[in-house]
Amino acid sequence: MGPDATEPVEKLFRQHSAAVYRYGYKAFRGDAGQAEDLVQQVFLAVVEQYRRDFRGRSEQHILQLIMKIAVRRVIDARRRQTTSAGVGFTALDDAVLSAPAPPGAVGTDPAEQVVSLDTVRRFWFAISRELTDTEYQVALLAWELQWPDEEIAETLQVTVSTVYSHKSRARRKIRESTDKAETRILFPLEEDLAADGSRVGAKVEGEVQA
Repeated sequence: MGPDATEPVEKLFRQHSAAVYRYGYKAFRGDAGQAEDLVQQVFLAVVEQYRRDFRGRSEQHILQLIMKIAVRRVIDARRRQTTSAGVGFTALDDAVLSAPAPPGAVGTDPAEQVVSLDTVRRFWFAISRELTDTEYQVALLAWELQWPDEEIAETLQVTVSTVYSHKSRARRKIRESTDKAETRILFPLEEDLAADGSRVGAKVEGEVQA
């Protein structure tokens, strides 16, 4: 990277490093050190790839690529951690459910249906405590980063229906956990079935903060 790229890369760091850290903090289940390491790894990759992959690209493309780099680094780290612990990487199992509706047919983020930051925190606490590691990582990609199932499947090297299977199990576990706290979270496809006034408040715009 030449000196002409230093300023734009620094700008990208200022704009997007916080989002990378938040994702990493959740992906590593509250490990701040690993989240900080992830930020360094991601933006080192941005420096190395800037001319080829970033220069002249749209803001949307840049953010998508940065987060894709972050996700791949997390996947690699989780595989190394589980292998070194002697338990092996948790493989995604074969799907038993039918494929989901086409992208765009319904909403994608159940966290958009919650009413307050406190409810959002309970939502992510339920996810982090109740789900297996594989379900948890799929949930983050689907509901935190709002990736379509096809992109999640490609990144994890599994089928789309396998991703859908994990999301379905995650929904069930989250419902069971939040029902105990008398908190209701509406997932896609449920909204039309809810009676007026039964939803948990208004849509939360933007990225979930937890």
